[in-house]
Amino acid sequence: MAIKQFIDDKNRNLCFKNGIDSNEVFELKLKRKIWSIPERWKYTDAARTVRPLMIDEAFELIKVLERENSDRPKRQVVKSLNLGSYVPIKFILNPNIVIDEKIIEGWVLENIGRNNILDRALGPFTCFGNNLPGGYLRFMDIFGYQELVAGLRKYKVIEVKKENSIFPDDINQLIGYTDWITENIAYGDYKTVEGIIFARGFNRDSVNFIRNFNTTGRKIRLIKFDYSPPSYNRLKIRRVI
Repeated sequence: MAIKQFIDDKNRNLCFKNGIDSNEVFELKLKRKIWSIPERWKYTDAARTVRPLMIDEAFELIKVLERENSDRPKRQVVKSLNLGSYVPIKFILNPNIVIDEKIIEGWVLENIGRNNILDRALGPFTCFGNNLPGGYLRFMDIFGYQELVAGLRKYKVIEVKKENSIFPDDINQLIGYTDWITENIAYGDYKTVEGIIFARGFNRDSVNFIRNFNTTGRKIRLIKFDYSPPSYNRLKIRRVI
């Protein structure tokens, strides 16, 4: 992750020679300064421990790296990658081909900040990532936050479904995530946490339940998508609630 405070005068990313022990990371987890790095020994597939970091978590890790490398004032540098020839991912959004919700999730991630209709439906994001922990062995499809002027953050978690949303299972799953965020990240302030279900459709029970739920001060958005023949290269988006 490139953070502007940690580049040199030639705009090259800094690199630390000395690493840190895993116990340093777990101490930060206990202090709730970081939370998106799972414990490696919980998984048989070590690759599953590679996760995106929120910006504030990256700062906490950099503080530890700075401390461990304080005797080395001359930093190593890594030249930034030239992404001028970057080719965006092309999604074939055909219902006969989309067999996994991760394709829909990927399209959403690729288009946040680039698709006005999607941005109006989801609301603004300052930082976001996918497949982030939301409890023990539970992972949120997309999680992020909007940085507000007064230093407040509005946290958002998106649950993606490739078919119609199932009532009440999908709502209960999302509420489990928003409750975890409220307790572990938002300092108990449930009004700063918003849930979003992104699905192909919602039945009347789902719509009526969320309308009543949103009168309690807690918020969930329902966003409907559909495919766009004949090109099948984008999704049609409509906010239901």
